[in-house]
Amino acid sequence: MAEMANNYIAFLDLVGTKNFGENAGRHYENMEAFRRELGRIGDICLKDTDKIYMFSDCAYVWSDDIDCIAGFLAELRDVLLPRRIYFKAALVPTDKNWSEDSTAAEAVKPNPEMNRNLFGVKFGDVNIFEAYMRQERYKGIGIFVSDEAKKAIGPDRLAESVYYVENENFEKTGAGRWSLQKYTDLKAVVEDEDSNDYAMNVAQVVLDNYLSANTQSHKYSRHYIPLLTTMLRSYAVTKKKGAGEEELLAWDEKSGLFAGKAPWMFNTILKMARAARELDVLGLDILCLVVADIAFGRETAITPYDRKSIVKTLNSYACINNKYSRDIHSIPNVFLDGKRREEFIRLYKEILTDDNPLKKILKE
Repeated sequence: MAEMANNYIAFLDLVGTKNFGENAGRHYENMEAFRRELGRIGDICLKDTDKIYMFSDCAYVWSDDIDCIAGFLAELRDVLLPRRIYFKAALVPTDKNWSEDSTAAEAVKPNPEMNRNLFGVKFGDVNIFEAYMRQERYKGIGIFVSDEAKKAIGPDRLAESVYYVENENFEKTGAGRWSLQKYTDLKAVVEDEDSNDYAMNVAQVVLDNYLSANTQSHKYSRHYIPLLTTMLRSYAVTKKKGAGEEELLAWDEKSGLFAGKAPWMFNTILKMARAARELDVLGLDILCLVVADIAFGRETAITPYDRKSIVKTLNSYACINNKYSRDIHSIPNVFLDGKRREEFIRLYKEILTDDNPLKKILKE
């Protein structure tokens, strides 16, 4: 078995500083807030020997402690989300130890003989490029966790998510413009111990930005799907109660929504899909399928009858029906368990058969 890495790099890049229609003043305010919080949260989460290097709207972080660097990234995202400041990051292992090495960032200084007007900072090591290229390939708001980092962090702090990749030459090939890629993110902080107001407010902010971006271009709104998926998968759907657990999800067939203590975001996604009708909102179908997958995973709380009712409710949404009713096997595999996807497709077949008007004629 390969030895687990002891050093880690995260490369961070603010999302939205170029293409989201904000003015120069807002860009500057966001980068100043980003700079302040990098330092403040670094002081809280990182060790004295850990390093943060910032330039423009990017930064990279080195630590020899996976808990420190993962906690730093999660806390930074948690603090910036309510301010509508978003970043993407990649967390990867490295064989480089920078605890006492200053070559991670090299100053570019004027030389009397050449480049006498050139000032700046450059990457000091090829390891940084590996983290940079990984986050560059990742298209979305979130924290891409490499396979080796996943092993060190452990499953309890991770969430499985997805992001959109734009297919090259989609207009010439006739293929769809977008395809989904799976990845692993750090769980988002979506609940407060004392109140759910924080979770609801943060979800409202992110959903509002997602819808606003969708009116501009799918190229922009796609960035929110990984964040929203990670948030959905970060909610607790059970709560400790005495020696056991209390199920927080319950399905109400009449309203077509979750009842009881279900997270606010679950029902909000379903309401949005219902209200969208024929509006083209990229990724809304994916979010509905993620909600269904989470519900299907609670076999005690969500009965087989409930699961069929959930599928029937989703099929009443244009974002699901228009896209998948003619080819149910094209339903993307956003399910954590392949058996749950198989069950969803089986129930979908039953519903389409039950609702087929031609079949009803045969029974007259």
